[in-house]
Amino acid sequence: MNQEIPQPQKKGLSKGCTIALIIGGILIVILAAVIILVMTKGEMWAYKMAANTEKSLLMTNPVNGIDTSAVNTLTDAFVDKINTDKPESEQMMPFALFVRENATDMKIDSTEAVAFVDAMMKCFPELADLYNPAVTLDSTMMPDTGMTVDEE
Repeated sequence: MNQEIPQPQKKGLSKGCTIALIIGGILIVILAAVIILVMTKGEMWAYKMAANTEKSLLMTNPVNGIDTSAVNTLTDAFVDKINTDKPESEQMMPFALFVRENATDMKIDSTEAVAFVDAMMKCFPELADLYNPAVTLDSTMMPDTGMTVDEE
């Protein structure tokens, strides 16, 4: 009379394994979507996205000594040049090197901002005319030599 009822064996994967498989599947789908986007839109799309990302980082976190409005104007012209001129990969190499070296973090400092501007102007030297930063000298930081402007 003491018969034990056999317990049914669990079938399937554990919850943790199932969740890991779902997350892995989602990551694979996202990676495939990015690869398809880059292949269909081309590498120039990636350069435009990187330029706009750097510009927005600089606009939200201004850096001392960098004229954000001048960088904004230059970046907009750079993106327009990519759209209209359809440059070759070799012409975009300075910007590609910038992206590879600097654009992986979500922070920007003065060195990166200068490298960003320099890379864009190396790709399209004619954009140098558009980059006119407003430079103001802080006279409080200059040493007092006792000389007037006329004596120099």
